[in-house]
Amino acid sequence: MGYARHALRGAERARIRESHVTSYDSFENPEWALRDRSATASTENSALSALELKEILALARRLVSPTDYGVLLSYLSGKTQYEVADAFGEYQMWVSRSLARTRDALREEMSR
Repeated sequence: MGYARHALRGAERARIRESHVTSYDSFENPEWALRDRSATASTENSALSALELKEILALARRLVSPTDYGVLLSYLSGKTQYEVADAFGEYQMWVSRSLARTRDALREEMSR
């Protein structure tokens, strides 16, 4: 019984991930990320222009898995790591690792 419950939970997580990845499939209009983060970021120092954000998201989309890309978009939309984890049916640490993988992939690609 334990194995069957674990298998069902895994299938449910996969379904949740797939629904989030397909719902975040478009990145053509990244202004929502700028708008949601602008209250906490200084526009002179750390806010990205819409064009820069669009380029970074396009690069991330090519470099990371669809699930990691969905996590990134969820996080950039203003959700906390705990909220993203809940939406994906995972733990906060899983989100943290996903964001770290994405960050590392972007850093490596941009340093070339």
